[in-house]
Amino acid sequence: MIKSLTDPDVKRRLDHMHKYGVDGGDWHGLNIDCNWRKKSTLYIYGPDHSGKSRLFFFTALCMAEKHGWRFLIYSPETGDSADIYAMITTIYCGTNNYIEGKFGISKEDRKEAEKFIRKHFRTVEYFRGITMDDIYEEANKLNRGYPNEDGTKEKPWKVDCLCVDPFNAVKHDVDSTPRDIYLGDFLLDFDQDATKNDRLNVLIVHPASQELETQEVDGKKVRFYGVADKRNIMWGQEWSRKGKNLWSVWRPTKKDLRDENGQPYPDGYLLVDVQKRKPDAVGNIGQYPVYFNWMTQRYYNDSNLTDCPLKGITTVVQPVEEKSVSLDSNKNFLDEVPF
Repeated sequence: MIKSLTDPDVKRRLDHMHKYGVDGGDWHGLNIDCNWRKKSTLYIYGPDHSGKSRLFFFTALCMAEKHGWRFLIYSPETGDSADIYAMITTIYCGTNNYIEGKFGISKEDRKEAEKFIRKHFRTVEYFRGITMDDIYEEANKLNRGYPNEDGTKEKPWKVDCLCVDPFNAVKHDVDSTPRDIYLGDFLLDFDQDATKNDRLNVLIVHPASQELETQEVDGKKVRFYGVADKRNIMWGQEWSRKGKNLWSVWRPTKKDLRDENGQPYPDGYLLVDVQKRKPDAVGNIGQYPVYFNWMTQRYYNDSNLTDCPLKGITTVVQPVEEKSVSLDSNKNFLDEVPF
């Protein structure tokens, strides 16, 4: 379809941009200079144990609280729907313990949290052979209101963000098509779906392969996976070509690692490397540190853990005893922690 400058839809959008500027999206509150914008895509990637899913869930809660966004989440890597809602609830309540009790989540806090979560979150349950088209259809059902078994119809529920976690948890009928061509078509469809339905589409994906890096600390060689480049993502470079916004997530998985100043990384350190952003109005390419608190399950903008963009519910967290962790510099200590 060819359109001219005077096409009514084109002119309407140009008039809006001329008056209000290019849509720069909405800020989530984290010190990551890359807003979340509808009619766009975001790919989040990084090595194992880098906190990709948890960062998404936390940021989604911030967007729901600050801007009223609604989320449809498919995340079999996190678990089934109950597992996902339990994780979202603990983050919202600021505790690492879902169980009822003095140091967990009270009945009153659970009720308040679930009222908020019901308003802003839905999940898609995994079944064998699920495809991306199946997930699109679930989002479309919510948008238009779907019929119940008793003949009634649910009210339309606008999906502002669709998240698939991870990319390889849906069936891909590649057949004889070269993977790069298939991936390019898949990502183009993913982007067009976001534009057509006025939402942000998010994919969480793993690198295909990374070479181990080496850092020498006190005479010992520490081997680790560094920040993943967009070219490391599985199945080729179409990710960087088709994606609008790319976040590479990294945290030090070896306690012996040192920063550029030769100092140990602060507890909970997480680096978000924004490797691509479109349009320019959403933010800037660069590396942005945030800090995770295991006790509250939340991210903070400062290493003192005082500046958290999520209000939610403040729960008294349980003072758990620290687990003994091996200091073997060649061992991933996060393998011993239930992330």
